[in-house]
Amino acid sequence: MIRLRQGRRLAGIPLALTAVLYNAWISAPLLVAGADPLHTYVSDLSAGAHPHSLLFRTADLMAGACAVAAAVLALGGRTARLSWARAGWWALGLFGAATAVEFRFPLSCPLVADRACFDREVAGLAPAAHTVHTVTSAVATAAALAAMTALTIAARRYGWWPALARHGRVLVVAQWAVNVWLMVAVAAFMTRHVNLWVGGAERLQELLLACWALLLAAGVVRSGAAPLAVSRPPAPRPSAGGEPASHGVARVPARRPSE
Repeated sequence: MIRLRQGRRLAGIPLALTAVLYNAWISAPLLVAGADPLHTYVSDLSAGAHPHSLLFRTADLMAGACAVAAAVLALGGRTARLSWARAGWWALGLFGAATAVEFRFPLSCPLVADRACFDREVAGLAPAAHTVHTVTSAVATAAALAAMTALTIAARRYGWWPALARHGRVLVVAQWAVNVWLMVAVAAFMTRHVNLWVGGAERLQELLLACWALLLAAGVVRSGAAPLAVSRPPAPRPSAGGEPASHGVARVPARRPSE
């Protein structure tokens, strides 16, 4: 049991690494002159035409692998009737798997910076990898939002991870709002080529996820992935006469029929 608890506390380490690696785009201005974080997709940095594509794709692969590792460590035990916690960790694992798959299926060209690339995408002439990338990105976004919501509810309902229980709700609400903004911005860009700061929305989404993941990681390292798992109540201690103690309740002897 002690080894199991220690292993589940270790889930916080890959979770913290996920937060850092998933935001590798922060280093883009240092690598690429004139990078526009407000109007360009984060995925444009991983496009095949980008000079540092392999670097950012590798960061996504490692971030996804760390998220899967955190989920596996966290789920490595019984959490009785803790459905919110289990759902949250499974969603985090799905997020990691979808993010890792993006390493294999990057965009072939930057959709925002390259108008010809955008035209091919709209006309349906882009490579099949674009479709796979779109699907995996959508799955990762939905899974991350589900993980944030479920594990924050678990923190508040079961009394776990105090920092996440206090501040997680604000991050979750903000994440829902940013996701709505991102969906509207993507729809506007793909249908009318109007850019409503789609890059800013996507980067804010990833920063909120990172802040939430760091709060969760700190709580997991301190108390484990399921610090207050439900356990069976202790059996009553036997009294001096060999019978279970009555816990202060007087035992009334039965009357005989002749009495």
